[in-house]
Amino acid sequence: MPSKSIPTTSIRRPLPVRPRFSRFWDWPEDDFPAVPKYESGHVFTLEQRVLKEMFQKTSYAASADETRYILNGTLMSFKANKLTLVATDGRRLALTEHELEFPKEAETDAIVPRRRSMNCCAC
Repeated sequence: MPSKSIPTTSIRRPLPVRPRFSRFWDWPEDDFPAVPKYESGHVFTLEQRVLKEMFQKTSYAASADETRYILNGTLMSFKANKLTLVATDGRRLALTEHELEFPKEAETDAIVPRRRSMNCCAC
């Protein structure tokens, strides 16, 4: 595509862009919710080998079915001085735990997408 500027003369109308089959919409910034700002985060230190083993034990059970998106990941739970990884596809359930020291206020849960957990296993 040649490097030319794209005219944006109106809002909510297709912009004239070529290559074929492409359409871009110009939406005002105010139409979107603000991105939350995280002022403080918690750092957890764990050996790479341990985390890789935990993902190897659980990631196979995460669903690959795109229609069941809620099951397409691995839950990482940092609670009660344990790191717990859980994955399921509705038929299989995989769970593994590892003792980990962290302050009570650092307890949290996070879902790691299936592709990312599979990448951790490949290292």
